[in-house]
Amino acid sequence: MFGRRIWQLPLYWLGGVLGFGIGSVASQLLGMVLYRLGTVPLVEGGLGALFVLGILWLVTTPAEAARSRRARQRVRWNGDRSSGEG
Repeated sequence: MFGRRIWQLPLYWLGGVLGFGIGSVASQLLGMVLYRLGTVPLVEGGLGALFVLGILWLVTTPAEAARSRRARQRVRWNGDRSSGEG
């Protein structure tokens, strides 16, 4: 899943709504509409929402902790110790 914390839910919801509005306004300013349902440009609004949600995802997703090379080697060398030694 994309959102892993409860505070991200309203943020993503608001981002989707604002992105749809921004896409709709941009399509009217440019004068280009691919598909319209009534007076709502669906494709442009959807693209605007996806763009804003992508930006929010990049900004709010925490980075994974970097593992050092030494820690990876230690795990590999120790293994499961099923060789019968000691």
